[in-house]
Order: sequence, then structure tokens, then C-alpha cells
Amino acid sequence: MKNLFCNLKIWALAVSACCALAASADVTIWVYYDDQNDVFHNNGIGDAYIYAFANQGDQHGINNVDWPGTLLTHHAKIGTKNWYWHTITGVNTCHVIFNNGNGSQAPTLTAKEGDNYYYYTGSLYAINLTPLKESVDAGKPYFIFEEPTWWRNSYGDADPKFYAWKGNEGQSGFQKNDDWPGPKMVWIGGKNSTVNHNVYGISTDFMPDNMIFTRTYYENNQQKRQEFNVLNSGLSVVNRGYYEFGVISGNKDENDGNLHVYNYYTDVIFPTMVTATLAQIEANPRTDVVYTISDELTVANRIAGIAYAKDDNGAATQAAGSVEIDYNDVVFNYGNTDHSNWIALTGTDATSVEEGVKLSGVQGVLTDVNNFTLAVADATVSGTGTYSKNNYTPCNFTGTQTGNNGKTYFFAKPQVMEFARINYAVYKGNGTFEIPTSSTGIVNGANLHGSFTADLNDNDLSFTQGHTYNFDGIIKTAAGESGAPRRLVGNGGYTVMVTGGIEEPNIVTGVTHVTAATQVAGVKYVDMAGHVSDRPFTGLNVVVTTMTDGSVHTVKVMK
Repeated sequence: MKNLFCNLKIWALAVSACCALAASADVTIWVYYDDQNDVFHNNGIGDAYIYAFANQGDQHGINNVDWPGTLLTHHAKIGTKNWYWHTITGVNTCHVIFNNGNGSQAPTLTAKEGDNYYYYTGSLYAINLTPLKESVDAGKPYFIFEEPTWWRNSYGDADPKFYAWKGNEGQSGFQKNDDWPGPKMVWIGGKNSTVNHNVYGISTDFMPDNMIFTRTYYENNQQKRQEFNVLNSGLSVVNRGYYEFGVISGNKDENDGNLHVYNYYTDVIFPTMVTATLAQIEANPRTDVVYTISDELTVANRIAGIAYAKDDNGAATQAAGSVEIDYNDVVFNYGNTDHSNWIALTGTDATSVEEGVKLSGVQGVLTDVNNFTLAVADATVSGTGTYSKNNYTPCNFTGTQTGNNGKTYFFAKPQVMEFARINYAVYKGNGTFEIPTSSTGIVNGANLHGSFTADLNDNDLSFTQGHTYNFDGIIKTAAGESGAPRRLVGNGGYTVMVTGGIEEPNIVTGVTHVTAATQVAGVKYVDMAGHVSDRPFTGLNVVVTTMTDGSVHTVKVMK
């Protein structure tokens, strides 16, 4: 395991969530690290284990997991930080020791029920911070200041103050958090036997443009003030997040006494555990949590390293109304019987997570809340299953509609990220497909409408303009669509990634080119009782088309 811990902080605070959190009487340990500065491994410490025990002197760990404990493996990127996590079940408090399994270990820490946040400082010894004395409210910025080592050593232990403002004083819209030099920050940890600096926190009711951290000290019996300036920061509010400041590189200007900032961390999200069904997740998708999907998922396809999976009919059932005609079922004999939610899974094992397997305990972080995609940190292959693709025509992308015969035709709408079969799609060029026209009165006699755009996915040469095709594809929201609709609506709201199974159905349409050698010789209509006529019957017809080359084509049409 690489890039486990590095650089900066260890937080312990409780954060509320709108969904179900980790189960009651569980302790979750979170540890974040920095991809760019892998101090943990650079120091030769190696992998990290977490040993959890109930009381000092216990001979065994909690749940009989003995020393060195559990290797941290669950991993995901949340916000701008990379996190590992581990849940200790069945306890509401415990002691934990981080160690490398080979003799090096951190001091004993006490973790409480819920979420506990940690980071390393460049060695195995973690800062043991007390819980934050303020909660991080949704949409409310929280500022953390890690003092420079030389600052405390030179100027004593007085708590810093924080002055923040937005706009220009005296002008409309000006805001400040308090009068200069601002309120005192709250000490939240540090200053132990292994770390010689303090960490402070404070929140504001608005996002400031400028901030100054100040400290008053005495030198030669004279009062002086040291300032740490963050001007024209350009920061933005993040939900349940914080901004952290500290000297990454910089120097003190002896002329003006100010510390000039060269770098600082921003926009860090506190993650939480959320257990929910796939339907619940997609109804309110978030990128700042680690989801555990409570449904068992079936993998329908694996394409370019991405597994496309579904729940077991967890979506609302779509069915024709009492006066509607299910066009796909009556005309083409393929009613859509699967009503599932879909998701793309990245980071899964190619040898075990393949088409037809069932997955349970799928856990990870959403990386796309429009075309639902989950970066998987953990999943268990729980068995095998089967899946029959739904069949759609371009009309399904428009939805239920009334034909020129006054009848209403029902079309089930596809699900986002669904793997399905697309039928009777006429290629119009430039990645656009439409339903065949009604000019021949053969396939689309009711003059129905429907279209979608396609990602041809390296199949450009497989399609000829004006020809009609069937193919498999992944149904997504169109590029640039905002929001996360449960079902897509309207022409142009879809894009279909073509994945294969391309074929030209044996039909005659008003848009396919018919050469002089293969003209239509005659057309007969047959109703369900077997009667034959030169004119279509009311209701369902079998249209028999005889070509001049002797070939015969049949298709069902509703009139």
C-alpha cells in the first residue's frame, strides 16, 4: 500500500449527515494523506495497521483482532484529500494504536463512537488532538491555523486572533467577523511530547476575501504583534469543509515583522459513512461521503475496465396506462421488464468482477453525480446472476406520445447508465440517430418521433448515413446536462455510448436507399385473424413487402 499518511493534521469531530451514518455503537477511523508528499513511506515506516482495544492491559484486541491489528486498505479521494478508513464494530469508544507491524507505533489515542479524523506529521507519531470545540456547519467555512514552530518558541503561548473581512470598509456589502484584531481562535490540539506546535480553529458566518492571523507578544518589556496575512485569497464556501493554513514554505520579514505565506491547503472535506440503497443514493448524490450500497448489485457488462451494474428492480415500475398502447411490446414483442437503477463501478478487479457476477457490500465515493459513477474501495463477489437487456427505440428517448392516428403509445424511458439494446435507429450523421420516418407507412405508420446523440466509441466506420441499425449501448446524460435526473427527458437529453452488437435489421423504411434493382413490387396487410388486404386494417398489421428481386420482408405495424 502506498501514499498512506503524510503532511498535516489529525482531526476528531462529529459531523452530522442527512442520511443513515455508520451503525450505532461503531467507531470509524479516518486518516488522510497527501499524494504529492508521501512522508510516511519516505521515512521507511511502511504500511500502517490500526490496533483497537477496550482497556489498558487487555490481552486481545476488540473482536479478537490481535496485534498489530488491521491493515488499512479502504481508500478513496474525497474533496482534495485522499482518505483511508476502518470501522471498529460493536463499540462506542475504544483505544487505538497506529503501528507499522514491525516495531514502530504511535501513542495510544482514544476514539469515540462515530467518525474520528487523523493525520500524520511526517513520522509514525500522530498528534493527539482533542475534539473540535465547534462543529463544522454545512456551507459555513471553518479555518484552521497550524502555528509556525519558531512563532511559539519565540513569542510564547498566547492564543492567536483571527481578523477576516470581505469587500472594502465604508462601501456597500462590506463584512467583517469582528473589530480588529478579531476574536481569539480556539485551541484544538497539538503541543504534546512529539509535536512542538499548536493548532487552532475558528468559523465565520461568511466567506472572507482577506484574513489576518495575529499574535501579541512581549519583547524587552514592549508589546509587539506578529501577523500572518492571507490577502485576496479567492476561497469559496464548501459544504462541511474547512480551510487549513500553516507554513509550508515561507520566511519572516524582519523589516515589517510579517510572515509571508507561500502556500496553504484549502477546501478539505470531512467525509462520513452513509449506508443507503442505490435508489436513495441517486436521488440525492453527494461526493463528500463514502457510500455503502445496501443492495446486491448484478454486473451486466464490463467495458474498458468499468463495470456497469444494476440493483434488483429498485426503480419505479413504468407501465402503459389503461388507454395507452405499449408500442415496443405489441409491435416488436419486447416489452421492457427490468426496472432497475444503474451505476458504473471503477477500480474493481478485472478477474473477479465480470459480467454476470453479483456484488454485495459495494463501498466507495461518487466521482460523477450526473452519469452515476462510483470509485470502488471495497466489494464482495456474492454469487452469479443473469440479466436480460431492455430494448428501446429512439421513441423511448422522447417518451409516451400520440400518433397521427389519435392513439397514445407508451414508451418506457431508459435509466441513467443503463446497459440496453437500441433498435430501429436510423443514422443521420454527426453521431445522431432517429426513428425511421413514416413516409412508407411500413415501420412508423403513426408518425412517432424520437432521437438521441451517440458516442460511437470507435465504431465510426460501422455506420452509414441513412441506414437503420440495432446495437448495444450505455445510456447517459448528454454532455453539459446539469443535475441528476432519475430519468432523462426530451430529445437531445441523451447520449448513448455504443458498445457493440451492431446489426442492420431486415426492414424497409422511408430513409434507407432502395436501388432500381430492388424496388418494392407489392405490399399486403394481414390482420391477426389472417385476413389479407391491400390496405391496412385497424389495429395490428403484419406488413408483407415483396421486392423486385424476389425477397420478402415482414414487419408488424400498429394502425
